[in-house]
This record gives sequence, structure tokens and C-alpha cells, in this order.
Amino acid sequence: MGLDGVEIVLEVEDAFSISVPDDEGGEVRTVSNLVDLVIRRLRDSDDPPVIDDAALRPMILENIRGIIVDQMAIDPERVTPEANLVEDLGID
Repeated sequence: MGLDGVEIVLEVEDAFSISVPDDEGGEVRTVSNLVDLVIRRLRDSDDPPVIDDAALRPMILENIRGIIVDQMAIDPERVTPEANLVEDLGID
């Protein structure tokens, strides 16, 4: 994962008050992978969310979309769950 990717992960950690180990962050390939990682880390936290994953997923996606758009200055419509961070969004 390049500098852009590291910056995105740092912003995600800050936004969700989680910690992402380097090996887990390095495995993220798509926006959906990043959403799944955030859900896992939140579920493993001392204060997990009380809502189910189906309700949590769209909220996390919107937050991650905002982070990526702010960091990379790209069109929000490009930040879909299936978007590949490197190939589709140019996040190295």
C-alpha cells in the first residue's frame, strides 16, 4: 500500500476510532473490503455498535466515500463498493 492508501487508512482509523493493523490494511483491495474491515474492527472493539451489519454497512460506506473523496478529490459516484482502490480510484 502506497502513501495515498496509508493516508486513507489513517483517516478511517480516526473517523471510526479503530486501529487497523498494517497486515490487515495491506490486504484491502476494494471499497467493500475496507467497509468489511471497519465492521470487523468495530465488532472487536470494547464498545461494539448495537445495530446489525446490514444497517451499519451503508453508514460506514458513506463515511469512507467522504474520506476518499476528500483525500483524493475524485467524483463520489466513482466510490462504489466494488471499486478497486488502485485500479479504479488511483489510490496507491
